[in-house]
Amino acid sequence: MSPPWSWIVLPAVGALIGLATNWIAIRMLFRPRRPIRFLGLSIQGVLPKRREELAARAARVVEERLLGPEGIEKALAREEVRSALRSSIEEHLRKAALERIARIPFVGGLVPDAIPSMFAEALAKEAANALPAWAASARGSLGLKAIITENIAGMDLDRLESLAMETAGRELSVVIWLGAILGAIVGLAEAAAAALLR
Repeated sequence: MSPPWSWIVLPAVGALIGLATNWIAIRMLFRPRRPIRFLGLSIQGVLPKRREELAARAARVVEERLLGPEGIEKALAREEVRSALRSSIEEHLRKAALERIARIPFVGGLVPDAIPSMFAEALAKEAANALPAWAASARGSLGLKAIITENIAGMDLDRLESLAMETAGRELSVVIWLGAILGAIVGLAEAAAAALLR
């Protein structure tokens, strides 16, 4: 018969080992930031070591499955987007036209503000209506994947870790505690095996 304390100690030790190993494993997703040589092995966190590859894969997923040129086309075709762009383009064109007309000698002061405003409004409307077609013609040259890859790969590692923890912190905590539970179960199994073998 095994000592009664083994039914408490073995599950407790197993739980601590499971908790600690899962905590270390999750920390090692992000750390160490730089490679460390240990017993002839190079140890580095997954994210720092494979950041470029992860950035490229994330960018590919975003471009191919989430956003992509078709998604941008659809967004630009929405009336509220076209309306907002039309207002912005119109204001920019109106200001530019007024500034240029004002610089024309002898004529600048004679042209009423309503005329450049009228042209700006008409041009902005045409430009906003043409946006989906422009997006379609620029499909191959948008370079979304390159932009996303560059932004993710250039992101500070502390910021990436913080983003990952904000996004999946609860799930990662569950993984840590599951390690403790599984460790306790293994400890109970060890105590049971020790009792049976005596």
